[in-house]
Amino acid sequence: MNFASTYFPLEFIQNADDEGASAVRFQVRQIGGDWCLEILNNGRKFTDSALEGQDRDTDDVKDDVTGLCAAGVSPKHPRDHIGFIGVGFKSIFEISQCVEVHSGQFHFSFDRERAEKHGDEIPWRVVPWECNATKETEVPTEIDGTEYTTRFVVRLDERGQELLSKDELFEPLHSENIDRRVFLFLKDVRELSIEDHYSDNSRHISRTDNVHDDGLASSVERARQQFPSSKQETIRDEADAEFDPIEVVELEESLADGTKEADTWVLFKHLWKVPDSIQEDPKTEQYMRGGVDYREVFIACIVDDDGGFARPESGTLHTGVFSYLPLKELETDFDFLVHADFLTPADRQTIKQELPWNREIAQGVVECAKDVLDVVAGHDDWWTDLGVFVPEGQGDTFVTTEIVNRIHEYVESSSLVRDQAGQRIKLDDCQVVDEHIREAFDADQVEEAGANRPIHEEHEEIYQTIEGRKSLGIHQFLQNYDVTTTLEGVDGVERMNTFERVFEGISSKASFRQSNILSTTAVPLEDGRVVGTDDVEQVYLPPTGIDLDEFETARPLQEARSSLNIVDSDLAEKEEIRSVLDGNDVEELTEGALIEEWLHTVDWGSLSTNDRYLVAAILCRASSDGEWEVGEDPPTLRLQTEDGSWLSPSQLLLGEAYDPAVADDTDAPSQDLQAAPWFTTNTVIENRGIFAEAGADALRTGPRYVSEAYLETFDELDVDDWRPFLRKLGVDSMLDEKHTIGALGELFVKLQLEAKQDVDVRQAKIGRDLDVGSINDPDGQIVEVKSTKESKQNFDLNTTQTQLLEAESERYRVYRVTEVLSTDPIVRYADAETARSTGTFKLEFSSSDWQRDSITMAFVLV
Repeated sequence: MNFASTYFPLEFIQNADDEGASAVRFQVRQIGGDWCLEILNNGRKFTDSALEGQDRDTDDVKDDVTGLCAAGVSPKHPRDHIGFIGVGFKSIFEISQCVEVHSGQFHFSFDRERAEKHGDEIPWRVVPWECNATKETEVPTEIDGTEYTTRFVVRLDERGQELLSKDELFEPLHSENIDRRVFLFLKDVRELSIEDHYSDNSRHISRTDNVHDDGLASSVERARQQFPSSKQETIRDEADAEFDPIEVVELEESLADGTKEADTWVLFKHLWKVPDSIQEDPKTEQYMRGGVDYREVFIACIVDDDGGFARPESGTLHTGVFSYLPLKELETDFDFLVHADFLTPADRQTIKQELPWNREIAQGVVECAKDVLDVVAGHDDWWTDLGVFVPEGQGDTFVTTEIVNRIHEYVESSSLVRDQAGQRIKLDDCQVVDEHIREAFDADQVEEAGANRPIHEEHEEIYQTIEGRKSLGIHQFLQNYDVTTTLEGVDGVERMNTFERVFEGISSKASFRQSNILSTTAVPLEDGRVVGTDDVEQVYLPPTGIDLDEFETARPLQEARSSLNIVDSDLAEKEEIRSVLDGNDVEELTEGALIEEWLHTVDWGSLSTNDRYLVAAILCRASSDGEWEVGEDPPTLRLQTEDGSWLSPSQLLLGEAYDPAVADDTDAPSQDLQAAPWFTTNTVIENRGIFAEAGADALRTGPRYVSEAYLETFDELDVDDWRPFLRKLGVDSMLDEKHTIGALGELFVKLQLEAKQDVDVRQAKIGRDLDVGSINDPDGQIVEVKSTKESKQNFDLNTTQTQLLEAESERYRVYRVTEVLSTDPIVRYADAETARSTGTFKLEFSSSDWQRDSITMAFVLV
């Protein structure tokens, strides 16, 4: 039969259980000077009707000897016994060729050496030989207070002697091969003793059915009120069966070193009714199950010190399926044990998958598992351990198909699991969420946002096992579902905790994911709202170090502050929240930004002079510190001029006190017009027609310079702070306009021409339409002025100007003014002939083509 050499102990335990033994003993000791393995039990003594001349039907007489000798002729009735094909005992021949049997009046052996003396054809494994009992092998015998009635003496052959010499004979009796849970599903055996005097090893296992834990006893009693189902109760009534549907078993093991280990198990028992079709199946009869009407089915699980169900430590549960004894070659991934009368091969290591009996009894296991799931799911103490009874979908094909998949289908379709709020729910109606969602939102809030309710943390593994879906992350939840209403409804301490957890979850994601979340909805504001950074113009972190009391208008500033989107100040102090916002362009509210917001609504005329200075100064300070930047739409404010009026910055120029000739970080041109003797209020007003025609309206009343009073507002601000700030506001911006540059050039040429003796240009028309003038008489010169603030010498003539040049070539002269923003611009001119020779529209004059007009302005100022 090719039994494994480690298998025989299980068969002897099984046979002892069939004989009603409560104790089994294995011991390695010397008998007659030879090391032998001895196996004893205290079950019924052997009888045999054929040998005793009695009727086989007599209750007290069985054909034990006949069954032990023969193969496949077991005297055991399958209703009452585990063994059924009469070959288990033969497994001992893997290590011995001489085995003595002593029980009651019978003393015989199976001895290969004696059989071969009578011929090679004698089947020594089935033919018994008489042998005498000795004082060392007699029965009954009492050891450690137990009277043993049956004794097997195993004389070791070469294989057995080899195992003995390598200290491996005890291996079949180690915990890897005989675990104490072997005793969970036996009917009678309650003690196992193992004594190896050769290697000085020993084990002692005992089983008790008394519950010592009052808490566990109370839990079991409550479970009995619901287990088993009414359907199972009907089967029990039909079978007239009396048994406890929930048993508590305690297993204790003592080792040679004096240590003890103990387990407590809860066994749920069903009664499976054999269908008529299965009873009538030929293969059922072949396996001697034809007369069986019912079979017991068990689901068992270990419990922890708190009386809850536990998962075994990794590697300690070699198999989850028993057919009275463990089916060791059956690969499963169970955290509980299943027992049913599965029909197996002779070595009892796996399940005969092709047999209808096994497929049907597997459904009996499933029905028992359903009842267990129901009672555990509804139990006040046990429901958190429901996942222990949901097996993984891997391992043996038969077990997966016939048991695991059916259990999964039931769990999926029933309201067994619980959601985060502790309510029972179907798997389809819930989902696994990450810890940040679970800690920040309750189940109702998640559902209100449009997502499935979060499954309870204790049942997440069930969901992952059956559904196999990924958990919902906080970033997905915030992006894909509407949580705004929920977040706005959170208040007080709960608000703080909620957003701490939300932002802790966001902080673990990539920056682009953080940005996506914040752009929709996730930023808590101090007014209780929640906004996305894309939903409003700007979100600010609360300001630090702003002293609003320095303003006479502090209250209006407070009102301006309340109109802004400012992150809740308490929450902004939290590291997780601030770090995420800092990394996603949510900047701290500065003084300048607050003042700018205020300026959009303030009545400028209602402000005091002091507040007007302070507004500009605070904006300048924020700009210098890099905390605020003048945008494309500068704030609406007025600046004071040197004459005390208040004008828009674009109407003003920098005065000498602001060093306008110094370059800075703005694009505004440096200039020293304020020191130019030809650029004064009088010269501008007297020639306002030039500026009117040019469209340079800001200069029609003469230059207006920014008051020096701003330099005295804050001591920490100096001219290098004010100059770039004022230019960003728009001061000096008119000097970038072509019309202004053109008007300034025409003014300078006019003043220069007027400075010549006997020249009268008062009637000259120097404007932007034609830029010409008549000089002194009708035949005077026609003047075209081109101006630049730089030193370029290239310029264009438009069509009208070119046509005039052709028509009035005798009188036409082109003036070029460069460095027009300086105190002493340079003027050059060219006549029509020179202009015509270089081209019609694009005139590119070399320095030798231009004639320098060296007339001074001295008598203009006299």
